[in-house]
Amino acid sequence: MKLRTLLITLSLLLITTFNVNAEEDVIIESPDVKIVIDGQVGTYDDVPLIVNNRTMLPLRAVLTNLGVANDDEHIIWNNEERSVTVVTDTQTIWLQVDNATALVNDEAIQLDVAPMIYSDNNRTYIPARFVSESLGKKVVWDGSTTTVLITDTDRHNEILAILEASNSVDLSENYAFDIDYDLAMTSDGVQSEAQMEIIMMLNTQQNAMYIDMDMLMTEDISIDAEEQEPGIFSIEMYQLPDFTYMSMSFFGDMWMKAPTEDDLETTIENSDTIDMETFALEANDIVAAGLVIVDNPDEDFIHLKGNVYMEDMLADSLDMLDSGVDPSTVTIRDYYLDMTLARESYEFVGMLITTDMSVVDVDGQTIDILADITLTYDILEEGYEIVVPEEVLNNAVEF
Repeated sequence: MKLRTLLITLSLLLITTFNVNAEEDVIIESPDVKIVIDGQVGTYDDVPLIVNNRTMLPLRAVLTNLGVANDDEHIIWNNEERSVTVVTDTQTIWLQVDNATALVNDEAIQLDVAPMIYSDNNRTYIPARFVSESLGKKVVWDGSTTTVLITDTDRHNEILAILEASNSVDLSENYAFDIDYDLAMTSDGVQSEAQMEIIMMLNTQQNAMYIDMDMLMTEDISIDAEEQEPGIFSIEMYQLPDFTYMSMSFFGDMWMKAPTEDDLETTIENSDTIDMETFALEANDIVAAGLVIVDNPDEDFIHLKGNVYMEDMLADSLDMLDSGVDPSTVTIRDYYLDMTLARESYEFVGMLITTDMSVVDVDGQTIDILADITLTYDILEEGYEIVVPEEVLNNAVEF
């Protein structure tokens, strides 16, 4: 036993010496790197680091965020050898500063980058991926938002299966949805607010559709409320197989009637506003790693929640708002998703999205945006028909 211990010690010392004399590490402070653990963005007093393209986090903070008890029995620091031993019910992990070899239950593991003490704050940093995976976690990198997502492997697989089941459910041909946008925007010191609501009912058997969209925008909320002139735009439309009836706020209470040019399928294909697939969650590792299941067996629904960013969904939403914003200019500071599915069928029921971000408009101006987006979806009752009110039929002006 003594000989074995001596050999291990000598080996570690040799490896340590080799590592210290190796090529100098490339260290980059990365305050924009977000660490999402079990669906929640973690906070760190000390800045995350990127060392040789690997994410490094402050030792004690990341361990406690990963669920390790914050005491001297579970996180054991040895100041003499500058090492830490992490003890859980199933794992014992040994790490040493400047040593690229770690021990997991006495098994030697070679690291891509060694633990280190960062001279600027005198804090010990450890590799996030290795420690997380050693504790049985799934680790996923999202380059679009510079986010490390960490979750339990079993939970990740369960959520992935739920998303796959949900995506395999065919949307009803007759449904209604309601989308609410609530935006607060700041650009060049000027603040503005915008609210938009879209109510839509679709009956493919009837080949008919109803849309009611209202938008209210206040250009500058910093001025006296009595001087504000909010911009108001609304549109209401009934599309039937033969005629389409439309009213827009630009024309007061007037309704217009015109022959329907496109069938319902073509209208849907050509519209960003009424495409439910815009809000479909992809069944991939990034989404599954960023969510947790909030499951109450007494409810008929399953809730998936977490700080997960849906790049494609946001891009489609910007198109829907006709913002003219290039999605590649979007910078995400915070993002939260709450999705509701039917328990038995995994059918989509609703979604809440909140985000804090900045975008660059077509004029090169940076706009800071706080946004809340709520979507609810429901199947129309069998036999429900979209009917144009008599008042509209009698007063519509033909075009």
